[in-house]
Amino acid sequence: VDLKLDLKKPILVNEIFDSNEDKTWYYISNIDESINIDSSSNNPNEIIIKRAHELFEKEDYATSLLFYEEYIDKNTILNNSSEFSFNEDFKFEVVEPYKLAVLKSYGKDVTLDNPIYLRIYNLRKLSKQKKKKYKKTTQEEDNAHNLKSYSPEDKIGFGKYSGEMLKSIIQKDPNYILWCIINLIHFSIYDSILLNPNFKNQSLFPAAMEYNHLKNCVIVMCSFEEETEYFERIKSFNFKAHNDEDGFDDYEQYYDFQISR
Repeated sequence: VDLKLDLKKPILVNEIFDSNEDKTWYYISNIDESINIDSSSNNPNEIIIKRAHELFEKEDYATSLLFYEEYIDKNTILNNSSEFSFNEDFKFEVVEPYKLAVLKSYGKDVTLDNPIYLRIYNLRKLSKQKKKKYKKTTQEEDNAHNLKSYSPEDKIGFGKYSGEMLKSIIQKDPNYILWCIINLIHFSIYDSILLNPNFKNQSLFPAAMEYNHLKNCVIVMCSFEEETEYFERIKSFNFKAHNDEDGFDDYEQYYDFQISR
């Protein structure tokens, strides 16, 4: 399956949709279609975010970051969980393009052709295939299989801070969390947590954001594929169960019959 981010327009990594023309699955949506901003508005916040998106679209990522950061500073509150408080719209309208602007300003490859993504994705798929056949898996394959995105309240089960909540580690040793994101295949965190100011001036921040972004893409893509595979099996099972009795020629006939009932 060809999975690639189109950076000709601002994009949000927030949904998967199917193109019926080429049957290719894309993990993108356009900011223009997702954000409703009144171009004539005098609201300072809307002016700031509109300018940020315009600069992003022109590929002036470094300058767009200044506007995104100004908007984030004015519209977020760092809560006790070390995660910024905001609604889902804010996450997809601001956090996602901000994240991509950071990555692009550092020259990072945010496509799913990135070798980091492909390596972890393929390890996870290989682990699943081996487990189905009861074959022994490698440590790397197991780590990819166990990849998890941690919330602020989750406890870390490894390393020198084993048993402590993620939020407490961020406060005292943010560089350690960034190191883990880069070096431990099985570990990522919610993207929104990376807005925590404790991370911003750390030397590992750009690389960690790249790894985190791609790992979370792996999690979402694999979950989507597993869900799709599950429903395909259910469809096939139901069709086979009724095929002999009701005489359906294909699944579409069976589906139309179920809808009409």
